[in-house]
Amino acid sequence: GGLFITTAGALKYIHSQVGGDTEGLQRSLSFYSLAIPLYAQYRLLQMRQAPQEEWDSLDKYASTAGLDKILDLRGFYIKAGQMAASNIGNAFPKIWQNTMSVLQDDCPYKSFEEVRAIVEADWKEKSNGRSNAEKNVKL
Repeated sequence: GGLFITTAGALKYIHSQVGGDTEGLQRSLSFYSLAIPLYAQYRLLQMRQAPQEEWDSLDKYASTAGLDKILDLRGFYIKAGQMAASNIGNAFPKIWQNTMSVLQDDCPYKSFEEVRAIVEADWKEKSNGRSNAEKNVKL
C-alpha cells in the first residue's frame, strides 16, 4: 500500500511541476533505464579488472542496445549518437563508432510539414491563438 501511495504522490507532483506534459520525463526515464544498468556493468568490469574479451562483449551489446534506444527516442539522442560515431573527445571504442555510424549518413528525419507543425504548436499563444512569430512580422 505504501509504495502505491508514494508512486501516486510522485506522479501527482511531477504532473503539477511539469504541467501535465510528461513526454520529456518519460524519454529521460526510458534512456536511463538502459544507461544506468549498463554503467553499473562497465564499473563492475573496471573494479574486477576484467579481461579485454569481457569489455568487447559488453561494448558490442551496449552499443547495439544504445542504437536501438536512440532510434526509438530520436531528437537529442540522435545527436548524442552522432557524437559517439565521430568519437568526440576520443571517448568511444571502435565498436561504438561503427555501430553509431548509421546516424551520420542514414539519420531518421521528419518532413518539413511535421517540423513546421511542431514549431507552430510550440509558438502558439493561448490567449489569442496567434504565434509569437506572427506578431513580430511586419507585412
